[in-house]
Amino acid sequence: AVEEYLNSIQEITLQIGSRSQLRRALDHYAQGRWSLDQLREFSDPRMDEARQASSAVRGLIRMSADGYTVAQNGIYPTIERNPEFFSRLTSPTPEMDLVDPFVLQGELVLAVVNPIVSFENAPIGQDVVFFSTAKLQRILWDKSGMGKTGESFLGKALKGQAVLFFPGRNSEEETYNQDIESPVLTTAFALSAAGKTGVNRRDFSQNGKGVVIAHAPIAGTAWGLVLTMDDREFMAPLRNQFAFLAVSVFLLTALGAFGMGAILRPMTGRVMVYTRELDNLNQELQQEVKERQTAENNLRRSENQWEQTFEAITDAVAIVNSKGQILKMNRAASSLVRELGSAYPSHDGHDLLFDSRHFRDDCSLEQLLREKEPRCCERTTPSNERFFHVSLYPLIDHANEIWGGVYVTHEITERKKMERAKDEMISAVSHEMRTPLTAILGFVEFMLENEVDREQQLDFMRIVLQETERLNELISNFLDLQRLQAEIGQYRFAAVEICPLFEQAISQFRMTSQKHTLRIDCSKELPLAKADARRILQVIKNLVSNAVKYSPDGGEIVCAARQQGEMLLISVRDQGMGIALAERERIFEQFYRIDDSEKRIPGGIGLGLALVREVVRAHGGKVWLESEVGVGSTFYFSLPIAIAMDEHLDSGLVQ
Repeated sequence: AVEEYLNSIQEITLQIGSRSQLRRALDHYAQGRWSLDQLREFSDPRMDEARQASSAVRGLIRMSADGYTVAQNGIYPTIERNPEFFSRLTSPTPEMDLVDPFVLQGELVLAVVNPIVSFENAPIGQDVVFFSTAKLQRILWDKSGMGKTGESFLGKALKGQAVLFFPGRNSEEETYNQDIESPVLTTAFALSAAGKTGVNRRDFSQNGKGVVIAHAPIAGTAWGLVLTMDDREFMAPLRNQFAFLAVSVFLLTALGAFGMGAILRPMTGRVMVYTRELDNLNQELQQEVKERQTAENNLRRSENQWEQTFEAITDAVAIVNSKGQILKMNRAASSLVRELGSAYPSHDGHDLLFDSRHFRDDCSLEQLLREKEPRCCERTTPSNERFFHVSLYPLIDHANEIWGGVYVTHEITERKKMERAKDEMISAVSHEMRTPLTAILGFVEFMLENEVDREQQLDFMRIVLQETERLNELISNFLDLQRLQAEIGQYRFAAVEICPLFEQAISQFRMTSQKHTLRIDCSKELPLAKADARRILQVIKNLVSNAVKYSPDGGEIVCAARQQGEMLLISVRDQGMGIALAERERIFEQFYRIDDSEKRIPGGIGLGLALVREVVRAHGGKVWLESEVGVGSTFYFSLPIAIAMDEHLDSGLVQ
C-alpha cells in the first residue's frame, strides 16, 4: 500500500509536467522566443489549475532550466526562510527524485522533483510538487492485521543513524523526523536500506518476553518499512493451530486402530484425482503465462515498430485530442515547428500548422468533430513564402466517438514555385510570340487589302521573313531548353574544329549589323574539341546575338578560342553596355531578363543564356562571364579536348 501511494504521487507529478501547453511555453523561453515575464504570466494560472486538479497536491514550484522561478502555488518553501533547503529542492536533477518527508508550514509533506524536457528531449526546467502525507499516515496506522501491540514505522537509516518519519499509532506524541534511539529499530532500518527483507525476534527480559520485528525496503527509495509486534500475540495463532494439529493427529492415530484402512482408501482415491486435476491446472496456467508473455513481447515489438515508423515519416505528423491540444508529434513536425517559430517570433510554430482558430479553411477541428470525415486544405506562412498541404484525419474509439485527430502536413513550396514559374513561362512565351505574330499579320493583311508596289512589297516581305525567323528561333530555343532539362536531348559527340563554327555563326550578323566589326581570333593549330557541332554552333550564335543586341552603338565583337590545359577556352567579347554585378549571378536563369528602357536595352524572353548553360554542362564544361558597366562583357565557356577518342564516336549517340 505504501509503494502504491508513492507510485500514485509520482504519476500525478508526471501528469503535471507533461502538459503540452506548459511545456511548449517553457520551450519558447529556453529558445529565447519568450521573456521570463511572458512565461510567468502564461504559466502561473495554469500551474495553479493543475495543482487544484488533485486534492493530494498541497503546493508546487516550477523552475526554468536557468534557475528562475516560473510559478509558485499553494504552500511551498521560500529561499528567504531556508535558502539551503530551497536550493537543494530546486537543484537540477536528471530523473525523478522523491525527497524525504519534511515539515512545511506546520504540516508534514512529501516532495517529488521531476525534470521537464522539450519535445526534442532537451532539458528545459523542472517541477517540485508537494504532497500531503495524511493518506500515508492512515496507511501506516491501519489496525488491520496488527492486533493490539502491532506498530508500523516508516523511516530510513544513514551512516549508522536512523530517522523515523512518523510516530507509531500508539505513540504519545506526534513528532516528525525523529532520531531513533532503539538499536533494534536502527538495525532493522539499516537492513532495509541495504535492500534486505526479513523477520527477527528480540528478547528484552529474562522471563522470555520479546518482540517480533519484520523489515522490508520501499522500492525506488532509500526508505524502509518496519513492523513490530509482541511475540506472544504474534505466536498465539500458531500455538492454537499447533494444538489443533496435535489433537487431530491423536484422533487420527486412534481411528487408525479401528479401520483407518477403510477410511483412507476412498480418501486416497480422491487425493489422486485431485492431484491429477491440480497437475492439469498447473500445466494450463503455465501455458497461459507463456502465451501472455508472448503476447506482451509481440505488443512491445509492435509498439516499437509503430514508434519507429511514426518518427521515420518525412511529413510533419501531429496527434491532437478533441480540444486541439497536441498529444504527440514526430521528429519532422518538431523540426518544422521549431523552424517556423524561429522565422516568425510572433507565432509559436504550432498555430501556423495545427491550430484551426487561426485559419478559415476546411481543416477545422470543429468541422472534423461534427462531420467525422477527413479534411484537407492548403495553408501558408504569414509572408506567403512557404506553402503546406494539410490533411486532418479523425481518431475514433470503439464507441464510434471521435476523441481526437491526426494532422499530416506536407510542404508544397517547391511545387507552388514550379506552378508559378510555369505560369510566368506561359505568359512570357505568349508575350514574345505575340510581337512577331502581330507584325507578320499586320504586314500580310496590309498587302492583301491595299495596292503595294513591288519595291514596298519586297520591304514588307523582308520584315515578315525577319519576324518569322525570330519566331522560329524563339520556339526552337524554348523546345531545345525543355528537351535538355528533361534530359531527352540527344548529342552526337565527335572531334570538332571550333574555328569553322565561328565563321558560320558570325556570317549572318555581318550582313545584318553594319555598326559592328566582327573578328575571329582562332589559331589553325588549335586542338579539336570533343563536342556536338550543331549544339556548340547554337551556343556561339546565342552569345554573338546577345553581343550584337547589347551593344546598340556598335563596336568590335571578337570570337576567340585557345587551349587551357585539357580544355578549350572559348569566348565572345563585345564593347557594349556591360552587366551590373547584382545581375551576373542570375543572368543564366531561365526567363531572367535585363530590361531597362532608360538604358535602351532591348527586352528578350530570357532563354538564350539558359540554353547556353544547359548545352555546356552537357559537354562537361563551365560557362561564366566578366563584365564592366559601360565598357563591355566577355562570355566564356570551356569544352574538353578530343584526346584519344574512339573511332566509333563520330557515329555514336550519347544520351
